[in-house]
Amino acid sequence: MHERGWSIPETARRAGLPLPTVKNILYGDNSTHRTNTLEKLAKAFGCTIDNLVIDDLAIKEDKLDTDLFKECLDTVESYCSEKKLACEKGKMLKVVESLVSLYSKKKAKNEPYKIDDDTIEWIMGNIKN
Repeated sequence: MHERGWSIPETARRAGLPLPTVKNILYGDNSTHRTNTLEKLAKAFGCTIDNLVIDDLAIKEDKLDTDLFKECLDTVESYCSEKKLACEKGKMLKVVESLVSLYSKKKAKNEPYKIDDDTIEWIMGNIKN
């Protein structure tokens, strides 16, 4: 949106979506939208649904640190496996995104950080399903 200079109403118009839907994707729970909604957005942006999902993870940062993302993902997957938790994909991605956001600035400044079980548990308890 920002790269194209589109406002939220302009994005909704170009995608053929109601304005509240686009606002919800940007500011609310964006893990449960229908495939046709994502298809409309992808068509408006000239990309794939996968591009939308990956780009969404990088929105809060100028560039997604793929090493940190992988480290967070691996740690969350191990945590869920060890605790025998069934974590749906959407929730797991939200947890990973939160961890990446939390630790990216520390990593960029070469400050120590540790992705620990307590932090993962706290984030999981505060993420909406």
